[in-house]
Amino acid sequence: MRIHSATLKATLFVALFIFFMNAHNQQAFAQNYFIDNEGSIVWCTNPPYSFAPLSSVDIDYVHNHAVTVGIVGGLGVNIHSARFRLAPFDQRSIIMRNPGVNASSVLNVVTNSLGSMYGINIEVPLQEQFSVGLRFLGGSNRTTFQTDANGSMEIDLSTIGIETLGIFNIDEFFRAYAGISFSGLSETVYTLRSQLSPAFSRSEIPSASFMIVSPILGFGVDLPISETTSPKSGRWIVTPELVGMIGINQMIENLSSQEFWSLAQIRLGFSVKYQWTSNVRP
Repeated sequence: MRIHSATLKATLFVALFIFFMNAHNQQAFAQNYFIDNEGSIVWCTNPPYSFAPLSSVDIDYVHNHAVTVGIVGGLGVNIHSARFRLAPFDQRSIIMRNPGVNASSVLNVVTNSLGSMYGINIEVPLQEQFSVGLRFLGGSNRTTFQTDANGSMEIDLSTIGIETLGIFNIDEFFRAYAGISFSGLSETVYTLRSQLSPAFSRSEIPSASFMIVSPILGFGVDLPISETTSPKSGRWIVTPELVGMIGINQMIENLSSQEFWSLAQIRLGFSVKYQWTSNVRP
């Protein structure tokens, strides 16, 4: 039920973002033309290059511009905010490896760690100013929670998931992203270590969430590194990007109302992609 509620919140977040972008575009268009005596549209200046209305799809544009496919990767700062009792974990190992620590103690930390991301990126243009994107991603992250002065808990997470994106072309190069990430936790392992002993205990995290849902906001810059050489050829593009996301459900389930473990990420990445054109006649 937690995941269903998180998905609903993320969907509402993206819908509101698209609504405001669409309203901005309609206002921009209204301020840049008038109707002459013959009923024709006359532009006061060149038509603004801004977010296009999302109520229609430019079929000719879609027909003449094929999908963009590439690889994407990056490094992210993962921000873990946690406050929960250690009791659900391996109580015997916690007490053995961390003398003086009671398993009912509350872990209360905010810690940062570096993680990686890699995968495949697909984009489909619907209009000149708007595309939809789909990414299939894998990632890994290790962070450390300090349990007391002598002990620590290392958390190893691996994820496999997808990101669905709305891509708004601000101008010829700059683009803004809004979307939702669905990341399945494929590995959730914690390792207890102590400065008092070289031995350690390694176990699966109990009650780990099946999936983490995160709204996404970000921006990128398209930098073409080649040009089209024929009507049906394409071009290579490199896109550095900065993306932020906040998980809206908990990393572990069955927490009380006073407990939480959430994950946010600020990611610096880049993609290398090939953009085809098709059916374009000279």
